[in-house]
Amino acid sequence: MKLKTILLFTFLLLSKSIFSQSALNEIKAFEQKRYQALINADIATTTKLISPDLLYTHSNLNFEDKAAYLFALTSGKYKFETFETDSTQYVFLNKKTVVAAGLVHMQGRYNDTPYKLDGRFTAVYTKKKQQWQLAAWQTTKKVN
Repeated sequence: MKLKTILLFTFLLLSKSIFSQSALNEIKAFEQKRYQALINADIATTTKLISPDLLYTHSNLNFEDKAAYLFALTSGKYKFETFETDSTQYVFLNKKTVVAAGLVHMQGRYNDTPYKLDGRFTAVYTKKKQQWQLAAWQTTKKVN
């Protein structure tokens, strides 16, 4: 009986770490797909990858919902040339909600003016119908 309990406990621990690694890989792939869609100005893909309830706070304190964010992308207000993150930490609140925070580095054009941003970000991802979506994003500029 004791051996069965130990084996069951070991199995549960291993299956949780396997799920966690699998879910983490899934989130990282989702992030890369979203960043690449922004660089490519792929509005159709970006639309699918963001939640209808999106809350997007820019480093300049501008705030947008999904409609406003997509309009800004479609109109060319935001053009991304690079979009990278690193040192990202993830907190899985449950199987369908993840909070990510790390460093962000992006370059592009804002209203046709070149910009470069290095800072921190916090993102919330939710999973709906087997698809991860960005539900919230906030960026903070690095202060020199």
